[in-house]
Amino acid sequence: MFEFEKLLSSTSPGLPVMTLRGSPIPTLSELNLAPSDRKTWQRLAASHKSWLERRVPTARYNCAGLAWSSRRTWVDSADQTVDLIRVEDQYSVLPRTTEAIREGDLVVYFLAGQGARRQFFHVGQVVSIGQGNPWEANTLVLSKFGWGAEVRHFLHEIPDRGFQYIEHEFWRES
Repeated sequence: MFEFEKLLSSTSPGLPVMTLRGSPIPTLSELNLAPSDRKTWQRLAASHKSWLERRVPTARYNCAGLAWSSRRTWVDSADQTVDLIRVEDQYSVLPRTTEAIREGDLVVYFLAGQGARRQFFHVGQVVSIGQGNPWEANTLVLSKFGWGAEVRHFLHEIPDRGFQYIEHEFWRES
């Protein structure tokens, strides 16, 4: 979907960001978008009719930057970075009960079936909980997909890049 490796190989460190315990979180400076990148985003957005675009595409921040750096920088989303943030920023993984989820919680998506360890895929913020079970599709999430636009979407409407096994969990700061 996006050519992250090509884009990330030509960047320098971004703004300094730290966990609550003071550990540095790896970041990258703003990426440059080519006209073809914007067209790729337009095709992706057009294939998700229910997405509501909230901000124009930008490479200043990614989904992790939206969730953990207030849109200021592109946050490295390697598994060890996400684990560090979860532990040192004191996030709790919420139990699968309907009353547990609140607006403002994070929904963290993982690729499942990748050997013994699942792999981080995406993070967004819960902005609205529909009627019924919030673990189902009626929950609305605010997300940023790579260098694309910031969008509001239903829980399960994320670009899957061809992966069949994506699971999610909800996190809340303790």
